[in-house]
Amino acid sequence: MKKKINRFRAISFLALLSILLIGFMGCKNPMNNGTNASYKLTTNGKGWITGYTGNLPDNLVIPNKIGDELIRRIENEAFKDCDSLKSVDFSNCTKLKEISSYAFENCTSLTSIDFSNCTEVKVIGMDTFKNCTALTSIDLSKCTKLEEIYSWAFSNCTALTSVDLSKCTKLKKFGNGVFSNCSKLTNIDLSNCTKLTKIYSGVFAGCTKAIVTLPNADIDINGAVFGKKRDYYGDCTWVKEVHLPTPDTYNLREKVRKSCGDKEDEYFPKDRIFPKEE
Repeated sequence: MKKKINRFRAISFLALLSILLIGFMGCKNPMNNGTNASYKLTTNGKGWITGYTGNLPDNLVIPNKIGDELIRRIENEAFKDCDSLKSVDFSNCTKLKEISSYAFENCTSLTSIDFSNCTEVKVIGMDTFKNCTALTSIDLSKCTKLEEIYSWAFSNCTALTSVDLSKCTKLKKFGNGVFSNCSKLTNIDLSNCTKLTKIYSGVFAGCTKAIVTLPNADIDINGAVFGKKRDYYGDCTWVKEVHLPTPDTYNLREKVRKSCGDKEDEYFPKDRIFPKEE
């Protein structure tokens, strides 16, 4: 009888230990249903969110303030690999200026991001939302002070169909591969981004359904921006179409054509550039 009681106690102790260990697994916790999650966002004392303790809810709302700190930045890797995170609401973050590198990388269940009142955001960092494979749309139209989107920020977001940058009139630069391999992206209109000066290599490579509309701006278009005739695997990664401003003041047609290769048979096709050349 005594042995049975001791065995029962041992099993009970192991079960309790398992529950406690799960409680420290953060957003990977399979028991986290997002309704009664107990968690705390951590900061560095300067208004930068550095991460969290406890269990994140599935639907995360970022506050405008934590204690006396106005939230100004989401730090590197703050929520990286949170594969149960389904939505992030930044709408309270009226002083947010930067979402840093890898902050939400590999959040594979993330379907929506609310930037609706983020009028102060200037920078979206490298790999910030890379591999967020459930994300379907991005509306950055309220981010009217956005200046730069760093390399691979939305790369491999394979469910992404639309991006709204319609009021990002101060946007100056896209880093390498920002939307690379977003294979379902259908339309990206940059016509109001008239401050745009640089689009680095491979930004739209692999966006084979995308129609990209360029602004009337003197843009440095750098290396396979719109894909390649043949990539490393022999696949064509060209976008569907590129639409130019009228008139084409800065000879973007020539830049687009030559951005995809060094030889004429590698140039971006004339019949995918609109309006057609007379």
